[in-house]
Amino acid sequence: MKVVGVKAHTENESGQVMLDVYISYVGNVEINVEVKRYFCKAGVKGIQLHGMMRVILEPLIGDVPIVGAVTMFFIRRPKLDINWTGLTNLLDIPGLNIMSDTMIMDTIASFLVLPNRLTVPL
Repeated sequence: MKVVGVKAHTENESGQVMLDVYISYVGNVEINVEVKRYFCKAGVKGIQLHGMMRVILEPLIGDVPIVGAVTMFFIRRPKLDINWTGLTNLLDIPGLNIMSDTMIMDTIASFLVLPNRLTVPL
């Protein structure tokens, strides 16, 4: 994963640090599944995810770890691209790929796109 750009918000309330981080993940993953009973293979050969993630560090405290919690979320839906292989390569067909990618993005959005957020206490 690469951080392509960072913007620090300086006009926010004291006691917190707010960052907008543009991330770009290009994964050379290879996941293969074979169902021998039905003679079919399926998998994923690559995943790309690009988007703007807001990271809020609060409350700021005087002791290590300096921050009480990290909250993160995507401001808008990130862009997702999946390269399917084998039988799931059918999901790359126009129309089907939009449907499959939308289902996956809906799952991501239910956890990490505003108004949803992930908070990790430290």
